[in-house]
Amino acid sequence: MTLFQNKKALTVKPLPTLADPSDIDQVHGILDTWPKNPIDTENWEHYPDKPEVFFTPAWHGKILFLKFYVREPVTRAVFLKDNDPVYQDSCVEFFFSQPGEAVYYNLETNCIGTCLGESGFSRQGRTHLKEEVLSAVKRVPSLPRRPLEETHLSGGWTLLLEIPLDLFLEPEPENLAGVELMANFYKCGDSLSIPHYLSWSPINTKTPDFHRPEFFVPLRFASHQPGSK
Repeated sequence: MTLFQNKKALTVKPLPTLADPSDIDQVHGILDTWPKNPIDTENWEHYPDKPEVFFTPAWHGKILFLKFYVREPVTRAVFLKDNDPVYQDSCVEFFFSQPGEAVYYNLETNCIGTCLGESGFSRQGRTHLKEEVLSAVKRVPSLPRRPLEETHLSGGWTLLLEIPLDLFLEPEPENLAGVELMANFYKCGDSLSIPHYLSWSPINTKTPDFHRPEFFVPLRFASHQPGSK
């Protein structure tokens, strides 16, 4: 088990000025060259399996880009309908809130791009995001969009998310420069033959529980690329 120690704030850089955010291949190429943040905190000793998981964030306009990189012993994706329990599959998750706000959001996406989105104040009584909000979250998985029974993927998989944060923030910003969120990132697979529960920033609880906003860490959107004016 990892000793509890808060992560430092994470800075989200904007895409380069000349980048075309609608060119998915270009976005992939840019993020692949940037530093990757490990989701590698083993909070619970009864789940020792530790896939290799990283994510890289970026922003453009009002869009947050998140690319996840995953290598795991076994991979599964049986859920195809949004708001199905994708956390039972090979799943990556992004939980976030605005500073000072009690409500937080969870976006949980399996390896083929099916997404569960909710809002609420705690684990209990959560509300599914409206269809028009969830459908606006674009998912670009490396795997085909079809059911995948549990198997070993030697090359792993990636997932790019494009999240229109203006749909979640009040007041709505002109762009994400200077915006701050509180957040955490997770990797799980509840129904895999080798289940696991990893977090980016540590969670100090006795049993697996990702719905703990008290352990969220600042996510700060930089106004400029480092070294630019």
